[in-house]
Amino acid sequence: MAQRTMALTSINKVLLGSLDCHTEREVMVRCLDQARIIAGSDQAFLGRIGGDGRLDVLLTASPDTTDAQWTVEQLGEMRLEPEQMVELRSGKVTCSGIEGRVYFVAVPLNRAGAEEARAIAVVRRNRPYLSSEAALLAEVLFAFEEALHRKRTEISLHDKERQLERAQRMEALGTLAGGIAHDFNNILGVIIANGEMIELFHLGDDPQLETKTKALLTAAYRGRDLVSQILSFARKGTEEVRLLTVGPIIRETVKFLGASLPASISIASDIRQPEPSVLANPTQVHQVLMNLCTNAAQAMRVEGGQLRIALFSEDVPPGPDVRQGGYLVLAVSDTGPGIPPEILERIFDPFFTTKSQGEGTGLGLAVVDGIVKSWGGVVRVHSETGKGSCFQVYLPVSQKQPGALPAACAAEEFPGGSGRVLFVDDERELASSCAAFLNRLGYTVETVSDGRTALTLFNQARERFDIVVTDFSMPGLRGDRLAREMLAARPDLPIILCTGFSHSFGEADATASGIKAYLKKPVNLRELAACVSRHILRHD
Repeated sequence: MAQRTMALTSINKVLLGSLDCHTEREVMVRCLDQARIIAGSDQAFLGRIGGDGRLDVLLTASPDTTDAQWTVEQLGEMRLEPEQMVELRSGKVTCSGIEGRVYFVAVPLNRAGAEEARAIAVVRRNRPYLSSEAALLAEVLFAFEEALHRKRTEISLHDKERQLERAQRMEALGTLAGGIAHDFNNILGVIIANGEMIELFHLGDDPQLETKTKALLTAAYRGRDLVSQILSFARKGTEEVRLLTVGPIIRETVKFLGASLPASISIASDIRQPEPSVLANPTQVHQVLMNLCTNAAQAMRVEGGQLRIALFSEDVPPGPDVRQGGYLVLAVSDTGPGIPPEILERIFDPFFTTKSQGEGTGLGLAVVDGIVKSWGGVVRVHSETGKGSCFQVYLPVSQKQPGALPAACAAEEFPGGSGRVLFVDDERELASSCAAFLNRLGYTVETVSDGRTALTLFNQARERFDIVVTDFSMPGLRGDRLAREMLAARPDLPIILCTGFSHSFGEADATASGIKAYLKKPVNLRELAACVSRHILRHD
């Protein structure tokens, strides 16, 4: 009766106590503590059954509840006979020991047929275990397994909740970023367009004006790059991809980093062959690699160290974050101080940074994570305090050749021309600046600030314009719909679509709609001039 009461008390302590535990390991320690008490033992431990009959110690009961004279080495010296191993693997309790010296009971924790057999074992000196003690320990084992299962489920649910919260936060930030990027790109477009026109047409022999103009454009280009980084996780995979190999991009990056890193940081690369191809965007691959390498270099800027880039293939089993299959693994590691465990789970959050104000935006790893996920891959990180960090980018291997993508307009020299241009953009200053530039090249430009007015003007005289340049996101009538209406009435009309951001309309969609060119804001004037010259209707 006393033993039964003790067993029920232990069960209650394990089940109720597990509610206060944060990890599965903490629950297991409680189970071991109670197993030791129930069986009147000196020590209890979790062991893995080795092929030679040895019980490899994985975890012991709390040090303050056990006989401190028992070491892990001593516990690991206990071995099972072949028939006892068979019993344990089949789910039966087994008793063993060295007569007169040490005795132990092992209760299987895994069910029969499990890949790795584990057991909870209790041990004591001088006194063999009674069959009733072994049976009691086996009876309460179900409570231990229930407590472990509950905690495992709780942790899994908590992880899924965190993943859902992070996904929702990323989605909200992506939507916000898209709206901000559209407006900011228009502002930058005005600054860049006017700055480039000053640089091209108004500098003369004024070195001071040239210096100031270059400083202005440098700042504007930085702003453009920042918007590009923000959009990289807001776009959610709308960047066009193609079949490529990553090795050449790594070699190019290593060459660039070798010239820019301080002498205290060495760089090494290991590109293993044969290298499979992946579906990705080459510009974004370079962006991912540069972001990871920049972070690694910054982690070693005080003490120095080694930056290592590796590329290899790996067959990956199914996991919570990855599908089973062949992957190309891009690994970037450093020998810096490592990432503190308390912030490790936040490093991919947008705008989270541990750097001083002005040293970083907190977007680098968020951008990397967003880009890699858009390709069906995953980023894993391993870090040890004082030893460094390793980021591994898993990209699914692909043998499929994607369809041909529309060619972008090349940024050629400024070709002059003639013809009538309708320029449509709700940002009046941007429209005015681009119109002034095209006028300078010889075109006759008329600007309109919304899509409906542009359509009305077009319908009044459909042969009036030789080309249309339109923004995508405008109040009243979007650029793609304006293009559709115009092309329905006049299929030969060349249309160039400019956009700063769109969740739903990309370059392939523009080509399928009959649009001649697709330019990303803020538009480069050379690119605009080249596209207009290439596509405008000629009147010979």
